[in-house]
Amino acid sequence: MSNLSDKPITGEYLESRVFSDEDPDIYEYLKHRNAIEQYDQRTADIAVVDTGRETGIKTYILMPPVVYGLGSGPFNKSSIPIPTIIQAALKSRQVEVIGDGSAVMDYVHIADLASLYVLVLTRVLEGTGMPSGERGIYFCATGSYTWKQLSTRIGKAGYELGVLDTPEVKSISLDEAAERWTKGSRQVAQLGFSAK
Repeated sequence: MSNLSDKPITGEYLESRVFSDEDPDIYEYLKHRNAIEQYDQRTADIAVVDTGRETGIKTYILMPPVVYGLGSGPFNKSSIPIPTIIQAALKSRQVEVIGDGSAVMDYVHIADLASLYVLVLTRVLEGTGMPSGERGIYFCATGSYTWKQLSTRIGKAGYELGVLDTPEVKSISLDEAAERWTKGSRQVAQLGFSAK
């Protein structure tokens, strides 16, 4: 749910709100945030709702957070953040976390997410009264973690497997992560967000 996340590491945007798909104003919040800073996923979600309203077509948006587990489809079979952290740890032989690692992310297993898509599609096809449009925005999280918690588990597992020199997690800056994890790309900044 990076389109709802804040930026606690850079401090560019801080948010204390805890989101729920039962909130009646998620759509308005998306529009508010996009007015502050355009973000492709957020822009697309707004366009879907607006176009549905203009054309009379019911729309439903599922907002998955970090997806974990191995996918069974023909394309991307893993999430982006977790493999990125693991690959960087294997390269440096120690797990690194941006800042203090206190940023929070939600998660969902790929099988649970796939089941949710099937459930929503089934309910839509059966005509079951599911909110749509501005109220048809659904969150898919089954839990949450901090980047420090995730990094600590990766460090412990990597050390026990003998592929890391230490189970300890090292704090690095956002610029260091951009340089080490993505060969200089600022895309790693997405790993510094917090979704509540």
